[in-house]
Amino acid sequence: MLQYYSDLTSDFNANNKIQLDVGMWQNVTVHVSGSVSGTVDITGTNDAGAVAGVSDGSAVSAASFTAIQATNLATGSAVTSISAAGNYKITVGTRFIKVGGASAATTGNVIVFFTTPQ
Repeated sequence: MLQYYSDLTSDFNANNKIQLDVGMWQNVTVHVSGSVSGTVDITGTNDAGAVAGVSDGSAVSAASFTAIQATNLATGSAVTSISAAGNYKITVGTRFIKVGGASAATTGNVIVFFTTPQ
């Protein structure tokens, strides 16, 4: 299994979101600790925001995000937003994901764990 993790707490709290290219991964688990505030939606898109002849697009320019499902690993419940600390597993079905929204923040950490079978 290929795996990678990244502590994105600073990005999440500074920008009220994390926006990632996850096209090469099968699963992404978002670990959130501490108190969660604001709207923390889980969304995805395949629209890279490309501009013909200028840019192929990227996670930064990605647009047209819509709700995608994650599984709260503690309860097994399907969710499209995060309202409390926990681990939320996303089975990747879009090239880009965004976790966050208006005034999203946490007093703890946001650590993202990426996996894919070899």
